[in-house]
Amino acid sequence: MLPALPALPALPGQRDAEAAADAAPPVPVQWLDRHRVAVLRAQWTAVQAGFVDDPREAARSADEVLGRALTLLTEQVEQARHRLRALPQGPAPTTEELRGALREYHKVLDRILIV
Repeated sequence: MLPALPALPALPGQRDAEAAADAAPPVPVQWLDRHRVAVLRAQWTAVQAGFVDDPREAARSADEVLGRALTLLTEQVEQARHRLRALPQGPAPTTEELRGALREYHKVLDRILIV
């Protein structure tokens, strides 16, 4: 593993630019891969198609599809959280390492909040 490079001194206005970037609205990123999204959408389409013939069954099936989606989403968030917990390495992480970890937590929280 390569040693970390020392931090460069901030350029005039750099901290303001970084703060503005941190405050910018997050770019939406899907939590689920395309295949899982396609499967859930197909299941939802089937639920909607079945509503005319059996509304009660369609409502029950809708609950199941939503439950599957929530389970998959929860798994993805937990995996991200597990990775984040490992970010500040060593017994005494530097302030810069902790700042980086905090930014990553912020990115994950923003992803959750834009859903």
